[in-house]
Amino acid sequence: MKPKDFNPAWWNTNKPKGIKEDPKLVSRLGFLHAHYSEYSKFDINSKDNKVMRDRVNMIRQMFAGMKESKLAIENTIKKTSDTDTKVALKHYLELLKTAEMDRQNWIKIERGVGNTANLEEMIFGPSLDKSPI
Repeated sequence: MKPKDFNPAWWNTNKPKGIKEDPKLVSRLGFLHAHYSEYSKFDINSKDNKVMRDRVNMIRQMFAGMKESKLAIENTIKKTSDTDTKVALKHYLELLKTAEMDRQNWIKIERGVGNTANLEEMIFGPSLDKSPI
């Protein structure tokens, strides 16, 4: 079985008993899942400053979530010898690539709808437009 998203409930349900995982794996997946799934709930056509800022903040938070999740996944892969578990964890790495493509696309969309001030402040200024994975 492979995960479909970053919801840590899948990992908690399907991980083998006794596996030594990175202690931060579940919290990092949860953090990324929250921000990745939240972005699509915002109205892309909204010109409300709070909504525009919140959309870009979701993109910004995903950078940290992806970077930290990748480290926790890789650490857990190193700690396990179970083949099925490694397959599932490596699938998380594939999901990270998809999430990064989505994040880059969302940056383009935000630029297209004129949300450049928030992008400059939260994404381009601190150089969070580069891939963390």
